[in-house]
Amino acid sequence: HHIAIDLWSISVLVEEIQALYPAVAAGKAPPALPMPTPYADYVAWQRKMVQGPEGERLWGYWRRQLADALEPMELPFDFPRPRFHTFRGASYPFLLEPDFRDRLHELAHREGTSLHSVLLAAYHVLLHRYTGQRVVVAGSPVTGRTRPEFARVVGCLINFLPLRADLGGDPTFREALQRVYTTVLEALDHQDFPFSLLTERLE
Repeated sequence: HHIAIDLWSISVLVEEIQALYPAVAAGKAPPALPMPTPYADYVAWQRKMVQGPEGERLWGYWRRQLADALEPMELPFDFPRPRFHTFRGASYPFLLEPDFRDRLHELAHREGTSLHSVLLAAYHVLLHRYTGQRVVVAGSPVTGRTRPEFARVVGCLINFLPLRADLGGDPTFREALQRVYTTVLEALDHQDFPFSLLTERLE
């Protein structure tokens, strides 16, 4: 569960088990593995960073980025929202046909973006059309491991980026895609600011 560990950490643990298990199974001394950076060191670094000039720079970026994006999205529902959150929901799994998937990859390549940005732009456009709001925000997770010393930390380092899209002026999809791609690149450059602190400060 993410309260304790993220997928990246599970990969680290699996690699260590693969390195240690053959020796243990053969009754031999396991090989010495490099000591990973403790999770507490990551927490201390993040606290110091947030309280210093870098934290102020990152906070300034997100405050400006989200200044006009704090209105709740008014999505049309097919039934009234319950008075109390129940967290009951459903998912709708589906597969992209190989031909369609290939065309999405071609579009990303042709526009000099990523597949992630193509799908995110499509999602932003869908939200814009449902809500009629010029500015829409969708969240995207990142690993939270921007520094090499944290690559093998075991814990939950995931952070979330609120990715804002301004779809004013009736842009074409290609124009919307370029806007979203620029936003994604900027957000990745400012991803170290913790989402929990961001929501707290923005109330």
